[in-house]
Amino acid sequence: MGLACAAAAGVLGYSTFFMLGVQLVPAGKASIVVTLNPAATLLLAALLFRERLNARILLGMALAVGGAWIAISGGGSIGSWLEHTGRGELLLLGCVASWVTYTLMGRFVMKGLDALTTTTATSMLGAAMLCGLSLALEGTWGWSRLAAAPWTSWACLAALALGATALAYAWFFEGVKVLGAGAAAGYISLVPVFGILFSSLWLGEALHASLLIGGSIAVAGMATMHFARYGWPRRRAVAAQA
Repeated sequence: MGLACAAAAGVLGYSTFFMLGVQLVPAGKASIVVTLNPAATLLLAALLFRERLNARILLGMALAVGGAWIAISGGGSIGSWLEHTGRGELLLLGCVASWVTYTLMGRFVMKGLDALTTTTATSMLGAAMLCGLSLALEGTWGWSRLAAAPWTSWACLAALALGATALAYAWFFEGVKVLGAGAAAGYISLVPVFGILFSSLWLGEALHASLLIGGSIAVAGMATMHFARYGWPRRRAVAAQA
């Protein structure tokens, strides 16, 4: 039951909201919603799981989210973004709710299961759910066009399935298991930074100073949060020897 719920949230819900939302807003703007994941997850993880928080962890989270926001928005205000919020942005907010649910459920689902098994099960269940939803809403029309799809489309699908889904989910669940839901979710702040960076390298999109500045702040936030939670490596080594 837990695996099915995790699949419904992390695979069915997230994929559906994202694919529908990204059709209505630019990809760069779509990645902004990822910066909301850590704050929401951190808050709920503290309330539900009593994960330890302190001022330095909160500072790290603020730096990570703020840096990612600068990188994506170019330093624009939240108010100006809200003024242009439409149906696409609301759909993308569903991604936030889905991913936060998926992350927090991982704490329960992974009891007695390893990360790879959990990822495989949720991916297979989620794929079945997506197929059922596609047939229910779109019928067989979309499936009939697969045979005529170019090889580049199949290559992109393979990259999404193997890299962005299977491997990424396995590593993320392992992070949840080792770091805790709140700390692991903080690293999601870097997703939009790397997304725009690779867009610049692969698609030739402009590389603005805000990306470099925001990315540096986000990385500093990740380091601050991690070391505030676990201490510096030298200190851990001394403590272990003692």
